Amino acid sequence: MKRIVLIICLFSIMLPIANAQHRKDRQEKRFVFMSSIGFASGAGSIKLPDYTRTIEDWKVVVNKNTNVMIHQFIGYQFNNNFQLGIGAGIDIWKRTAFIPMYLGMNVIMLDKRVAPLFSLNLGYSFKWYMQATPEAVTHVIHGADPGPMGEAGLGLRIRFNGRLAIMFTALYKAQMTSIRYTSNPANMDHASILTDDIKKNQLYHFAGVRIGLLY
Repeated sequence: MKRIVLIICLFSIMLPIANAQHRKDRQEKRFVFMSSIGFASGAGSIKLPDYTRTIEDWKVVVNKNTNVMIHQFIGYQFNNNFQLGIGAGIDIWKRTAFIPMYLGMNVIMLDKRVAPLFSLNLGYSFKWYMQATPEAVTHVIHGADPGPMGEAGLGLRIRFNGRLAIMFTALYKAQMTSIRYTSNPANMDHASILTDDIKKNQLYHFAGVRIGLLY
């Protein structure tokens, strides 16, 4: 009788431990959604031909654009560490805006409540709107055309329960587009409201942060 009682006690102790270990090792597969907002500042500069001098030189325009990003991600979680899906949103610059659409992935490096993460988004940004008049001082219009885009982020995933988490990410973003400019504003009528030249395939760089709600 004592042996039976002892076996029952051991079984009652080991069963919760086994169940907890099973839950810990379980790889959850499901559809995931993430709504996010981010902010990034422009970095780097762009060289433009300066025709105002006797010999053609280059005029440097600093990328002072801000980029406010409102995105929605829809994907599938293949296991506790990897999510793959598609995303879309709005990128709002100072005087123009894009509609990016991309393939995105999230890599959660540890299966912990607080875990480091890496994200990568690659796609194409379509134009939404653009102001027709150039900037007053530089006589340029940034982001004049649609083009490829890419984002890479490194941050933290903080999980509240099995389905809800917050993602904090430090972000690098690149956008291929063009820049319109006034080649010789001093000798051009209506230089404050018109541009007469364009430089294509310019890579704009941004650095910033993003916060997303994963559910």
